[in-house]
Amino acid sequence: MSDVARDVYGLGRPASRAIAWFPGLSSLVLGLMLAIPATHARAAGMLKEDRLVENLTVVAYAAAVVFAWGWAARASGPRRLGNATLGFVCFVLGMEEISWGERWLHFRIPDLILRHNVQHEPTLHNLEPFHDA
Repeated sequence: MSDVARDVYGLGRPASRAIAWFPGLSSLVLGLMLAIPATHARAAGMLKEDRLVENLTVVAYAAAVVFAWGWAARASGPRRLGNATLGFVCFVLGMEEISWGERWLHFRIPDLILRHNVQHEPTLHNLEPFHDA
């Protein structure tokens, strides 16, 4: 996996290894923390809204946007469009993760959306049809 990131995307060995190993190792550590009674509360706290896991997810999406749009700027033809689209998708997913900045920017969403969103946020993934009733 790290060879692919290095060869295809031109990343250095440390960056490509971090990309390859970070998701698995961090999931393993968090899983162990959840399983151990002494660290369970801390791990559960890291999974809450506006905490470590959510914020790192947004940072990862932001890095993906920068990479994808950088690749799009250097590419041509269909590859340019594909990379630009990938960057746009990562931007939307990152913004969905932080509720489009609602809590950071202190704005309220319209009541029409508020009534149909299970977390009362301006997000698509929390609309009622996507959740069990």
